[in-house]
Amino acid sequence: MANPYFEMNVRTADPLQLVVQMYDGAIRFVHQARALHREGQVRARGEALSRALAIVHELRASLDLSHGAAAAPGLEALYLFVGEQLVDANLAGGDDRFAAVLSVLEPLREAWLQIARGEVDEGGAG
Repeated sequence: MANPYFEMNVRTADPLQLVVQMYDGAIRFVHQARALHREGQVRARGEALSRALAIVHELRASLDLSHGAAAAPGLEALYLFVGEQLVDANLAGGDDRFAAVLSVLEPLREAWLQIARGEVDEGGAG
């Protein structure tokens, strides 16, 4: 069942806020997958990782590589790396893969949050 508060939040958010929300979701699902991995819940871990991967794919798909900012190719490379790590984490587990994903997503989320708050010029983001 859909959450009406969440739906309203998405409909009224500006694009930068949506990017931050996407990072929030991806990070939340990676933390869930990590905890499920430690508990040995392979199926639930896979579901959480699939959700995180879907968000990362959407972030990558939203990049405008032809007209985007100079950072777009770098972000694409990071999203590809994160995707590979998520797939590997699902296949083989390994806390190092979860840590690698979070070490990329968490700083990116903070950067996008600063941009959304107007604390950084968005000319370098894409």
